Order: sequence, then C-alpha cells, then structure tokens
Amino acid sequence: MELRTILFGYKKEQFAYFIEETEAQLVREIFTRYISGETLLQIANNFTVRQVTYYKGKNTWTKNAIRRIIENEHYCGDMDYPPIIKKEEFIEANSKRLLKGGTREKDSKEIAWLKEHSYCEQCGKRFSRRSHWSHSREKWGYGCGCSQDVYIDDAYFFNKINTVINKVINTPKILSVDDATKRYEPTLDIIREGKEINRMLEQPNPQFAVIKAAIYQSVSNKYSVAEMDTSGEFTALLIDHFEQIEHIDNLNLELLIKTVERISVKKNGEIIVTFINKATVESEENNNGTSTEPTVTENSYEN
Repeated sequence: MELRTILFGYKKEQFAYFIEETEAQLVREIFTRYISGETLLQIANNFTVRQVTYYKGKNTWTKNAIRRIIENEHYCGDMDYPPIIKKEEFIEANSKRLLKGGTREKDSKEIAWLKEHSYCEQCGKRFSRRSHWSHSREKWGYGCGCSQDVYIDDAYFFNKINTVINKVINTPKILSVDDATKRYEPTLDIIREGKEINRMLEQPNPQFAVIKAAIYQSVSNKYSVAEMDTSGEFTALLIDHFEQIEHIDNLNLELLIKTVERISVKKNGEIIVTFINKATVESEENNNGTSTEPTVTENSYEN
C-alpha cells in the first residue's frame, strides 16, 4: 500500500502546505473528542466504522494513528504549516494524554528523528523502537512484522549509521549521482488528456477556446506530477560539506537532519542511507551481502 507523506489535514501545492479542509475538520474533531474524554481507541474505532479515509485505500484507523495526530504540534501552525487548531487545544489534549500515559519514557531528539526517518527494507514500514524488550534492552524493528537476523539496539543502530557517515567523510565523492536518475513519467490521465487534445485539433472546425483551456489544464496537471531534479545542486553542497568534516564517534543529529532523507534497515542488520540528493550509501563493506563487522544475535544478550 502506498504510504502517506503529507501530514493529515494538509495538501501541498508548489512547495507550500495548505489546509485540506475535509481532513482538517476531522483533525479538529479528534482534538475535541479527546479533550471531552474519549479514548484514542474509541475515536479510532469510530473513524473505522464511519470508513473515514486516511489515505488512498486506507480506512482502518488505530489508536496510534490518532495519537500521532494529537502529538503533532504542526497543527498549531508554524513557519511551514497554517494552523488547524488553537495552541490551547493542543496543550489541553496533550496534558490529558500525558496524565493517562503515566511516566512513560520520552524519546530523545535523536531517537525521535530516527523513528521518523527509518524504514524496514523488507516491507517499507517505519522501523520502530521499543524502549524495553529483552533483559530491559531497547530493540529496533519491533512492530513491522518482519524479522531481522540480528538484535538491533541503540548502540548497534547508531554504530551502523556512523559507519555510513564516516564512509562519506572519508570519500565524499561517493555521493555523486547521475543527474538523469529522475525522469518525468506522465500519468494515465495526462496521456488521455494529450490524446483528447490531439483529437480536438483534428476536427474540421476546431474550437480554439476549448482547446486552449484543455492545453492549460493539461500543462497544469503535468506540472503537478513533475518533480524538480535538484540532485546536482544538492550533490555539490553535500560533497563540499562532508569534505570539511572530520571522523565522528557519536551520532550527530544536526548532520543527519541536514544531509539524510531516509534510512533503510536490511534483514541482515546492515543499513542503506539515502541522502537528500537521492544518493545511497550502504554500511556493508563488501558486495556479497555479508557485513565485515561481527554479527550480534538476540541470543548474544542471554546469559
């Protein structure tokens, strides 16, 4: 199933976010009902029964989906997003949530960022983390349903990320990418529009005003699905940036935020880091799918 990349309640037009009013009304409803005393699960079940659409083909809601909306401060409005709810509503809803949740451990900024940008390579879902798993250790990969060949805790995951970052620091030019990697691909609707315009032009007495309007609409639709290729500009900036950085030993969140778009975790515990210019760098040191570093299994932590 295709994953939603735009925050629920908003739409994106020409690099800016605008309120999608139908979804925004649902966001307001979620905050109102939660403040009034309904639980996350009650709201989720109600939306599922009503077949409220979250995204293409997805009408099943979970309490985690409702919680993510309630926790997201973008809904109050900031430099990127226009406000959907009042700041007071956000504070009240989250005060109730924290009281219900007791004294749950709060993610560090590094953990929170990684949870938003890390994915399982096998299924494409978010690569989640549970704070306490086996022997009170945290575990990455919990919840997506796929199994990993290794036990991935914070130290292991951070080390793999640093392996990639240091590889780029040592050889920044590995971030070079083919400028032609992204091609425009028209949708079926755009192809049909083109054929219809050609058909109208072939008529004995073409209606130029109608054809003009159709051409403008077709151009607008083409622009909406086209993706600007900025890989060349980003590549030059990235290479220059990494050429000025020295070897790192600890996870550098600021560097990740500036340069990394996505982290994919493979079944064998190795990772693939996708940078903002779409270049990918793997943590593996050879080409036979085997890491040169020792493998740590779940049983490694058992006494």
